[in-house]
Amino acid sequence: MISTRVVVVAFCTLLAAQLSPVVTAQRAPAAMQPIVGTWQLSGLERGAPGQALARVPNPVGMLIQAANGYVLEIVSQAARVPRRSMPRNSS
Repeated sequence: MISTRVVVVAFCTLLAAQLSPVVTAQRAPAAMQPIVGTWQLSGLERGAPGQALARVPNPVGMLIQAANGYVLEIVSQAARVPRRSMPRNSS
């Protein structure tokens, strides 16, 4: 008779063979896109419609562009005052 171990190994082998194309399709592309450039934010102005622009104090930011056209923009403000935490719902 066939032992339980042989049946389990055979089943796992067949399952792995069936899942192999799915796992291969989910891998990241082999070639990474080179970075075209990075830029640091040197100043920032903010304004509302109908109002004059006002300089934002302590702006911090970066722009990164890849060769495939993707762009990442990060803008913040140094020395920001932390937002007050919301009271927790005590249910």
